[in-house]
Amino acid sequence: MRKIFFPLLTIFLIAFSGIIQANQTVYGSKRDSNHVLLVYDSQNTVEQGEKKIDSLQRMLAGIGLKVTTIKENEYQKGELSHGYQGVITMINWEQTQLVNPGFIKDRDQYDGIKLHIGEGLDTTEQQQLQVKLKTIYQQQLILKDGNSTEMIPFVDRMDVLTGIPKEAQRYGELKTQDKDQQSYAYGIINRNQGYLPFFNNTGLGLITAGKMIATLFDRQQETKPLLTIANVTPYSNLKMLDELSSYCENLGVPFAVSTTTVAKNTEMDAYKRFTRSLRRIEDRGGVIFLQAPVIGGATVNNASELSELFDNYLLNLAQNQVYPVGISAQGFWDQDQVLRNNALKKANYWMLFPNKKVVYLKQDNQGETSSRSYLTLAASGFNKIKNQEDVRFAMPIALTFKALRQLLLVN
Repeated sequence: MRKIFFPLLTIFLIAFSGIIQANQTVYGSKRDSNHVLLVYDSQNTVEQGEKKIDSLQRMLAGIGLKVTTIKENEYQKGELSHGYQGVITMINWEQTQLVNPGFIKDRDQYDGIKLHIGEGLDTTEQQQLQVKLKTIYQQQLILKDGNSTEMIPFVDRMDVLTGIPKEAQRYGELKTQDKDQQSYAYGIINRNQGYLPFFNNTGLGLITAGKMIATLFDRQQETKPLLTIANVTPYSNLKMLDELSSYCENLGVPFAVSTTTVAKNTEMDAYKRFTRSLRRIEDRGGVIFLQAPVIGGATVNNASELSELFDNYLLNLAQNQVYPVGISAQGFWDQDQVLRNNALKKANYWMLFPNKKVVYLKQDNQGETSSRSYLTLAASGFNKIKNQEDVRFAMPIALTFKALRQLLLVN
């Protein structure tokens, strides 16, 4: 099985290899602020709406935007006058309607960037976008972006746009599979407003939405993803990790490793072997991201403990000539005042992973960003995309590949 694995990895790396200092063209914002307001109707956990919110928050951090997140019924009249660059309306539950007249009135009068995601595009929004709304039912659609395509999950109903102005920018195309072969724009931008009928957590839908959102906020980047081996620990199969890093070096493909570490017993031989392995990775052109620990239980419970823990991590690694370039953590760390200020902000580079087990210390929903924040995408999320080699990214992406687990299975 190992003989099969490495040729497949070679094809994958050639298609998606990129460097951490990739050449970029970044277009400055039209407005002074880099702060956006994200207003959602419901988390709708039954249909994993909370994961969509998390993905969007991490995407906004990836394009260099701070984001304040608030539920629609908690919006206070006048909030949009607080210097935001834009406002995003995210509808996660199609059966609900926006009920806060203060938000609706403020949004209608707001002259900054506006983006609507999901159902419920009201009459005023349609007039401002200069479009008409059409609802389609019971469809299996194919999303096309350039030469890349992906079949999206079956939809009972979806609001799509018609009468789109010629000057509007289109992102992606939704094609029906019925006899008539109807085609609709996925995302559009008309002047300073945008619309997306849905938002996916992975695949071509997420990538295309990312390009559209980055362009809407004038922050698109020409970049390639950073290959990332995630969930490395001091107890991982270091021989296999060494073999993989050597393989990447021979191909000339820069890569990253997201690894946990320990704060105690650093004088033991096992820790020395671990840090030697990390040094070899750095010598071969790889970069290290320090992966945040699990919060709760016997781990840190307050700001001072957390800050001290990370200081010890970094000090012990430095004493063994290992120098992480950044910190990796689940997205909720950027939505928590304590976790953000006492851990993430110790680094200029962040790698934000999808939420799994969320444990807040002091949730404030005031996401910030860093010099560079990577949106992580699992390589497995590309499996259903046809013509993967034509996929293009508009922001820093960490493409995670659980190679160690696969290698352990064949050892």
